[in-house]
Amino acid sequence: LTYQSMAVPLTVPTSGSYAGFNRQELYFVYAYENLKGNCFCFAASFYWMAREMGYDARLIEGQVMSRSGVFGPHSWVEIDMDDVTYVFDPETQYELGFNGYMRTYEDFTEMNYSKTPAY
Repeated sequence: LTYQSMAVPLTVPTSGSYAGFNRQELYFVYAYENLKGNCFCFAASFYWMAREMGYDARLIEGQVMSRSGVFGPHSWVEIDMDDVTYVFDPETQYELGFNGYMRTYEDFTEMNYSKTPAY
């Protein structure tokens, strides 16, 4: 995927080819069909792939602190393994270039995540 700035949240259409999807499905389908999207698309794509592989993944639609010190909407995935919650943040990996995979919240010092709803 390549990054594309998009409205947050996407409005789920009531007619057309995307009608009937929930928001998480819509983010994934949009990314799959267009090979681009925002952090919600990156996270939804990772979430659905992890679920397909058998992981009990959770898609988080929360907030993250920007470089300017303001919280803004962001999405990432959590997976519990051996009683540890790991963060998987594929858009952060893509956009900022540091490891965004299988890190604990305590270890992920580059980011300041908040599970406060994104919208």
